[in-house]
Amino acid sequence: MAQEPSSKYKSKNNLIQDDELDVLQLLLDLKERWKTVLGVTLLGTLLAVVIAVTIPKEYQAKVQVALPSDANVLAFNDNSLISLTKQQLFERYYQSLGATINFVEFLTKDTTAKELFPDSDLPEETLAARFAEDVSVEILEPVVVKGEAAQNPTKVEIRVSHTNESLLVETVNEYIQYTAKQLLSDLESQSKSIKSIKIFRLERQLGLLRERARQERLRQVALIEEGNEEELSKLEQQMQLIIAKAKNDRMVEIAQLEEENALELQNLKQQYQLVLERSKKDRETQIAEAREALKIAKELDITLPTPVSDFRVKRGDVAATNINLTDNPSLPLYLMGTRYLDSLIESLKGRESDELYLRELNRIAVEIERIKNDKRLEQLKNKEDDKSTIASLNELTKKIAAIKDDIALQALKNRQSDDNYIEELPDIFSEIRDLNSKSLTLEGVEPMSVTRAAVATGEAVKPDVLLIIVLGLVLSGLLALIIVLVCASMARRNK
Repeated sequence: MAQEPSSKYKSKNNLIQDDELDVLQLLLDLKERWKTVLGVTLLGTLLAVVIAVTIPKEYQAKVQVALPSDANVLAFNDNSLISLTKQQLFERYYQSLGATINFVEFLTKDTTAKELFPDSDLPEETLAARFAEDVSVEILEPVVVKGEAAQNPTKVEIRVSHTNESLLVETVNEYIQYTAKQLLSDLESQSKSIKSIKIFRLERQLGLLRERARQERLRQVALIEEGNEEELSKLEQQMQLIIAKAKNDRMVEIAQLEEENALELQNLKQQYQLVLERSKKDRETQIAEAREALKIAKELDITLPTPVSDFRVKRGDVAATNINLTDNPSLPLYLMGTRYLDSLIESLKGRESDELYLRELNRIAVEIERIKNDKRLEQLKNKEDDKSTIASLNELTKKIAAIKDDIALQALKNRQSDDNYIEELPDIFSEIRDLNSKSLTLEGVEPMSVTRAAVATGEAVKPDVLLIIVLGLVLSGLLALIIVLVCASMARRNK
C-alpha cells in the first residue's frame, strides 16, 4: 500500500516524456518532409487562387428611398378618395417594396427574368421566385436596437445581388419606379371603387328619398281626395236638401196658387152668373117698361120718335117711363114711338143670352182666363230644375267646382319630379358632384423620394479573393501537416 504513490508518479513522468518525444518527432518529420509540406501548401493555395479567379463575380445594387415630399402628398390627397399622411403613404410603399409577390410580378411582366438567367431552362416564375429570395429591404431610419422592430420607417434601402451589374442596376432602379406605379395604380383602383360605392350609396339614398317623397305625395293626394270626397258629399247633400226644400216650397206655392186660383175662379164664376142673372132681370124690366111705353105711345099715337117740345103735355099726366138714348138727360120712353118700342120689345124678347151685351162679363171672363192661364203657376209647374232660382246654390256650386278642379291636387298628381321638395337632395347632389370632380388620376405623384439610386461601380461583393486565398493557404497547410504525420506514422510502423 505504501508503494502505490510512487508508481503513479513514475507513470505520469513517463507520459510527459512520451509527449515530449512526439512533438520532437513531429518537428523532425516536418524537417525531413518540408518539401512535401511546402508543395501541398503551394498547391492548395494555387488551387484557391484558381477557384477565386474562376468563380463568377457577383455585384450588389443598392437603392435608398425616403419619405415623399409634401407636394406629392398634397397632390395625392387632392386626387384621391383615400386620405393618407406622408408616413402612411411611405409605409404602404415600403410594404409593397419588400413584398416577394410584387418583385416576382415585376420580373415576369416582361423578359427580365430570362435576361437575368439566360442559361436556365426553368420557368420564369420559378427563376423570379428564387431571385426574389435574395432581395433585402432594410430600414435605415429610424435607427433601432438590434432585435427590436422598427416603427414608422422614414428611410429604407433595398439590396439585390447578381453577376450582371449593368442589368442589375437597371432592374433595381426600374423596380423602384414599378413599385411606386403599382402602389399608385392600386390606390387609384381603391379610390375608384370607393367612389363607385359612395356614388352607389348616394344614388340609392337618392332613390329612397325620391320614393319616400313619392309615397308622401301619394299619401297627400289620397288624403286630399278623401277630404274632397267627404266635402263634396257634404256639399252635395246640402245642395240636395236645398233643392228638395226649394222643390217642396215650389209645390207648396203651386198648391197655394191653385187653391187661391180655384177660390178666385169660383168667385168670378159666381160673379159671372150673378151678372147674367141681374142682366136677365134687367132685360125683363126693360121689356116691361117698353111695353108700358108702347101702350102710352099708342094712346098718344106716337109712331116715330117725337121731341118733347111737340107736346103740351105735362110731365105728370103720363107715366114717367124713361129711356136713356144718349148722354142727354133721360126722356120718356114712349116718345120713341111705337115702331121703335115694338122693335125693342121683340129684340129683347128674342135675345137668348145677355153675355154678348154685358161689358162687365168681358172683364170677368178676361180675369177668369187670366187665372186659368196663370203664368206664375204654369212656370212653377213646368220648372224642371229648381237650381237656377236658388241663390245660395251658386256659392255651393262654386265650392263644388273648386273642389272638383282642386288646383293643388292636380299639381300634386301632375308633378313629374319631387326633387324640389326633398331637403336632403342638394347636399346629396353636391356630394356626387364633388366625387365626380375628382380625377382620381395619380399620374406624376411619387409615394417616396429616391435619395440614392443604384449605380454601376464595377466593385464585386462576391467572391472575396483574398479570403479565398487565405482560406486555401490555411487549409492546404493543415492538409500538408496531416499528410506528413500520416506518412511518418506509416514509415515508423514499417520499421
